[in-house]
Amino acid sequence: MSHNYMSNEALGILSDALALNVGIEELSLTHNDLSLPNGVKLIRALKNMKNLKKLSLNSCNLDMDLLQELSNSLAEQDVLTDLNLYSNEINSEGAKIIAGMLKNKINLKTLGLSNNYIGHGGARELASTC
Repeated sequence: MSHNYMSNEALGILSDALALNVGIEELSLTHNDLSLPNGVKLIRALKNMKNLKKLSLNSCNLDMDLLQELSNSLAEQDVLTDLNLYSNEINSEGAKIIAGMLKNKINLKTLGLSNNYIGHGGARELASTC
């Protein structure tokens, strides 16, 4: 069952607000369809959130392009401790993107990837990073 709690317009408005709010430490967007056009704008807004410690993007329809955007946005996030990406149908290629993103995440304590399709190759990539 797919839930769309925020419209594309709402995602755009929230993106603008998040891009300006660098103090947020925890953000949960579970069950919001980030494959909508403004979803990528919202993910790009995460780049400015330097205090972000916990991020939950469970069931958000993260495809390969969105995972790459997420990787780019979180590249310089030094304080991230919890990243939850449950139920996004992430495959082995997506796991490789996530593994690349995690290489410099020394503070990351929790990585939630249940209910995805990572497979052996993706698991190996993640294991070598962790």
